[in-house]
Amino acid sequence: MALTPDDVVTKQFQHVRFKEGFDPDEVDDFLDEIVVEWRKALTENDELKAKIAELEAGAAAAPDAPAPAPAVEEAPVPAPAPAAVPVEGAAATAGILELAQRLHDEHVAEGKAQREQLVAEAKAQAAVIIGDAEARGRDEIARLEKE
Repeated sequence: MALTPDDVVTKQFQHVRFKEGFDPDEVDDFLDEIVVEWRKALTENDELKAKIAELEAGAAAAPDAPAPAPAVEEAPVPAPAPAAVPVEGAAATAGILELAQRLHDEHVAEGKAQREQLVAEAKAQAAVIIGDAEARGRDEIARLEKE
């Protein structure tokens, strides 16, 4: 599957029953797909830049055929320049991964906050139900004692 930026933007996750938010496993799987596809793109990019550097070095060495020895040895010097681009690509990848991790953390935090809210509401509702049941029980006992 070729992953595009549009895939990242338009990805829809299924909502889980009984709680709001996204299925954490599904989100993690999608992030794994992003990482795999991004790494493939970076590797391909590095390979293409290395080929370009080779071709440029070969083209530069061809006109200077009588003195290619120093020029050929200096040809690998431009190779570090393309290596700087993967560092930028790595920084971009790291930024994307950081963003994805931050979004993941936000969704998890929202889920935990909502869980706490639901648990608190359930406990309050349980306390009301228990209070009502105890009051009815006392009323019933009082009624039966009067008989």
